[in-house]
Amino acid sequence: SIEWKLNNDTLQQTDRSLVIENVNISDTGTYECTVTNILGNATGKINLSKYCFLLFLQFIDVSVIY
Repeated sequence: SIEWKLNNDTLQQTDRSLVIENVNISDTGTYECTVTNILGNATGKINLSKYCFLLFLQFIDVSVIY
């Protein structure tokens, strides 16, 4: 099984991947993915900071202009 969390709150997903559509500032925080099978489990974490979010928005704005 695969479980995704944002800031320790379980996220609803319908697939193995986590896709964030219409990204906004409330999507910032620590994302955690835990995969479990008969051999055990593994967890990975990544942080989406407000600074990264603002850079992402700037990148989108520039790409739309060109």
